[in-house]
Amino acid sequence: MPDVVQQVEQALSGPVRKALKHGRPIPATSVADIQRGALEHPDEQVRRWCLFYLDHHANDASTAVFAEALRDDAPMVRDLALHSITCEPCKEGDLCVADVVPHVIRVLEEDPVANLRVKAIGSLLALAGRDARAVEALQRAATADPDPLLRLCAAEALEGRYAPPAKRYERSQRRHTKPHR
Repeated sequence: MPDVVQQVEQALSGPVRKALKHGRPIPATSVADIQRGALEHPDEQVRRWCLFYLDHHANDASTAVFAEALRDDAPMVRDLALHSITCEPCKEGDLCVADVVPHVIRVLEEDPVANLRVKAIGSLLALAGRDARAVEALQRAATADPDPLLRLCAAEALEGRYAPPAKRYERSQRRHTKPHR
């Protein structure tokens, strides 16, 4: 593991920073080291920073890295990976929906963090017009998910209503259950 730490630190050092500052391309070897760091670095903050870097500077070349990072132990790493794999404005080329949808469906169905699952709903909704599997996953979530909050969010998304983060749903539910004075 120290080898990965050293490679990431070298990749993010002087030459790459200078290239970014002056708008020059980043050396491919640096991108490969950062991709490796995004998956293997022992510090979750560094893994997240590597993903952030890849999202903004090597997004198209890093789809497989983002997909693998969706399985990371740290929720904050998975959160950024979910954004990175689905964010079309961050990509230079077209998003390959067929490659992305299965990973986002897995987040919706399996991730232990409710907020990430709700974010997956928004991502799938954005992709639903181009892949029927996204709509099917949303319909399953709306009717069969064990989490009532997620069922509500998926149902509202399918009806065309905005799907806010899970925390906002939870706050609104607490407000409705408070006794009136």
